[in-house]
Amino acid sequence: MARGPIGDDHVDDDARDLLWSTGELRSVALLTLALRAAGLAATGLNVHETGLRVEGRASVGVDALVLNPLPLRAALGRHDVVVVPGFLATCRQQVVTLGRGGSDWSAVALAAALRASRCELIKDVPGYFTAGPQTTPGAALIDALDYTTALEMADAGCPLVQRQAIDHARRSHLPLIVRSFDSLGTRVA
Repeated sequence: MARGPIGDDHVDDDARDLLWSTGELRSVALLTLALRAAGLAATGLNVHETGLRVEGRASVGVDALVLNPLPLRAALGRHDVVVVPGFLATCRQQVVTLGRGGSDWSAVALAAALRASRCELIKDVPGYFTAGPQTTPGAALIDALDYTTALEMADAGCPLVQRQAIDHARRSHLPLIVRSFDSLGTRVA
């Protein structure tokens, strides 16, 4: 059943979310192993250990992502690096996905709960542009946006950062830095 088309009526949300979570968990394990091989005291957490949870299912529009920061703080107290899965949370002990761009939302929720000074979202583009750089010659990188403008861009179809992540950052007064590895990016605050 899980090998069938994701849109197949016979594949329920629980099975689909569990299947999709395997990629994130594999990435957590591989990165943790690589960091340890580089000599860092690293640990990887599974979705239940992160403390991220939702009320309701992401597939029907979750408005609230809640984090108990105590397990993450404890792990950070014991390790140099803590690797966590993005895109995932729990709901009544079941694994749920946070929709397209859900890793943005989980990163923002973690940063806000840990009272970080900012949350950096690394993308495959340098940041927000004045227009689509692939289709508009001369589109310029935007240095800074306010939350309202970033939310309006998300509502208008700019998928760079998930809308829920921007809104969570706004409510938490958490600046976002949206950038690629080789760019200073766009500050959203």
